[in-house]
Amino acid sequence: MSDPKRLHPLVAELIAGFETEAGELRLAPELFREWWARLRALDPAEREPVAVDLAVVAARFRRERPDSTDWAVHALIFFGTELIGSPERARAAFEAVGLRLEEGAARFVAPVELVKQAPGVMPGRTRTIAPALQNNHLRKLR
Repeated sequence: MSDPKRLHPLVAELIAGFETEAGELRLAPELFREWWARLRALDPAEREPVAVDLAVVAARFRRERPDSTDWAVHALIFFGTELIGSPERARAAFEAVGLRLEEGAARFVAPVELVKQAPGVMPGRTRTIAPALQNNHLRKLR
């Protein structure tokens, strides 16, 4: 568990990247992708402490600015779940530091695991689908 008085330096750097856009706390899309890659590349020993700090920050956001941090809270939940690797373990870690996940947030967390397990696109199929669909569309027009 991390020191409650001090955030992991990566988490502090991530939080500094958030900006207020239309009254909502957000990360720019390119920063979101950059942080996702950086966090996924973390050493396995650092993952859980960073995820716990993300949950601490998300809980604080929700307490202090509930009307303008929904996007930020979900982003932090996503990052934390990605680091921990399992929606169930992430939920337990988040709830241990005071971030109770409502039903809506839980529905957001679970797809992370499904995306990781999804099969890749078969290379040959993508080339044949478009012409077939185009031929069907043309037939309907005749």
